[in-house]
Amino acid sequence: MSYDQQVVGIEKQISQLESEAEEHLKNALTLESEANSLEANEVWDKAAKKYYDAGQQFFKACIRLESTRFWIVGLKNEVLEKLKFRENDERYIQNKKKLKEYHKKSADLFKKSSEILGKLRKKLGQAEMLGLAVREYFRVFELSEEEELKIEMKDGEVYCFEDTFVGNIVSLYRSAASLFNDIGIEFEEAGKISQAYVFYGYMGDAYLSIAFIQEKNRYWPFVSDQAESYLCAAEAYRKSGSLSQKIGVSKIVAHARIEWKHAQGEIHNFFKDDKGYSVANDLDRAIITYKKARRLYEKLDVKSQVEYCSRMIQEIEDDIEEFNIGKPTHLIPMGTSLTGYPWADQEHSRIMHQKIPLYIPSEDWKNYRDVLASLLNYMGQNLADNFFRGQDYDENDFHKDLSRHLKRDASIGVKALNEVYTGGGRVDILVRGVPVELKVEKTTTDTKEAIEKHQSQASHYASSQGKQVGILCILDLTSKEKPIPPPSNDVCVVQVPVHGFERQEIVHPAILIALIIRGNLPTPSSLS
Repeated sequence: MSYDQQVVGIEKQISQLESEAEEHLKNALTLESEANSLEANEVWDKAAKKYYDAGQQFFKACIRLESTRFWIVGLKNEVLEKLKFRENDERYIQNKKKLKEYHKKSADLFKKSSEILGKLRKKLGQAEMLGLAVREYFRVFELSEEEELKIEMKDGEVYCFEDTFVGNIVSLYRSAASLFNDIGIEFEEAGKISQAYVFYGYMGDAYLSIAFIQEKNRYWPFVSDQAESYLCAAEAYRKSGSLSQKIGVSKIVAHARIEWKHAQGEIHNFFKDDKGYSVANDLDRAIITYKKARRLYEKLDVKSQVEYCSRMIQEIEDDIEEFNIGKPTHLIPMGTSLTGYPWADQEHSRIMHQKIPLYIPSEDWKNYRDVLASLLNYMGQNLADNFFRGQDYDENDFHKDLSRHLKRDASIGVKALNEVYTGGGRVDILVRGVPVELKVEKTTTDTKEAIEKHQSQASHYASSQGKQVGILCILDLTSKEKPIPPPSNDVCVVQVPVHGFERQEIVHPAILIALIIRGNLPTPSSLS
C-alpha cells in the first residue's frame, strides 16, 4: 500500500471520528441547556441527571478525538506530514485544544451535578460525580504544558493552592474524602460495619491520591501539606482495617473492598512489597502510610507528629499481634476497656479515632482520650445509679459531683482544675488542658435544642483556650414521660457556628463533644 493510499484510509477513519465527536458535542450542549433550565426551576433530581448526561456526552466526544491519536501512533514522518498531524502542526494543536476544552467541560458538568446532589443529600452519588470530575480535570492536567501549571512564587504574596488548577483537583478529592467519611460514619452508627469500612478505605484512597499530587513539588512545594495528606490517609486506612478485622475480612483487600476507582493509579505501586506484590490489608497499608508521613515530618523536624506516627504504628502492630489477624472472629480476644461500659468504649473509639483527630494537636490526643473516657464512665455509672433524683439540683451540685469523680480517676487526679477564668468568663473544669463546660437543663426536652442552647458558650471557652475541640456536659433534669434513649444517642459531636464565617467554609472549625447525662430518671412503672 502506497503512502497516499494509507493516508486516504486513515483520513477517512479520522474524519468519521471527528464527525462523531461533533455529534456528541451537539448533544452535550443541548443537554446542558436543558439542565440549566431544570436547575432554574429547582427540579433538582432531573437537573443533576441532565448535567451528568451532558458531561458524559462531552466525555464521549473526547474519546472520539483521543481515538484519532491511536490511528497515527507509529506512523512514519512522511504519513504524518501528509495528515498534518505532527505536534507542531495546526491540526494537531487544534485537536489538543479541543480535547482540553471538552474534558474541562465534562469535568465542570460532573462537578455541577455533584453540587446539586449535595443539596439533595445524596452523598454516594455526589462522591461519584466528584470522582468523575477529578478524572476529567486530571486529563486536562496531563494535556497541559509545564508553563500552564507552574506557580510563580514571589516574596510577600499570599498563595492558595486551591486557586491553582492542580489545587482544584486536590479540593475535589478532599470533598470526596469528606463524603466517604460521612457515609462510613452513617453505616457504622447503624451497625453496618461490613459497609462502613469500605468507605473509610475509599477515604484513604482519596487522601493518598492528594498526597501523590502534592508530592510533585514543581506544582506545590510544601512538604507540610504532603505530610498531612499522608497522615489523613493513614488514619482512614487504620479505621478501615480495624473495622474489617472485626468481621474477619481483613486479610485481603481484593476480597474485602476494591480501591476507589477514581483514585490515582500510583496507589497500587505505592503498596508494593519487595517481592512486587501489592500489600492488601488496610492495617498494613496504614503502617506503610504512617511511615511515609513520619519521614516527611522528620524532614520538617516536627517532633510531635513524628512521635504520633510512631505511636500509631506501634499500636497497629500491637493490635495485629493481639488480634492475630486471620483467626475466626469468635476466637479474637476483646481489647481492654477504657470506660468500663461496652457502648461507651464504642463511642469513645468513634470520637477519638474518627471524629476529632484532625482537630487536636497530637500532643493533646492522650489528654482528650483520658478525659473523654472518664466522662463516659461517669455517664455509665449515672445510668446505673441515678445520681440526680428529682429536679432539686443546680450547676453547683453538678459541678461538685463531677469534679469529685474526675479527681478520683487515677489518670486525672489533681490535674482537674476547677473554675478557670478565660475569654471573659470561666470554664467550669479544665482537665489536663481540655475545657469541660457543665450545664443543667430543666425545661428543654429536645436533645438537639438543648445542645444548641448551650453550645456557643462552651465553644467560646474552648476557643479562648486556643482549642478547636471543647466538651459540653448537660445534666438533663427535665420531666420524663417516655423511656430514656439508648446512651449512644447521648454522645454527639457537632460543629458550632462562629462569628465571621457565616457564609464561607472555615478551615479550622469549632468542634464540640456534647454529652447528655440523664438525671431525674423515672421509675419504669411511672411511664405511660
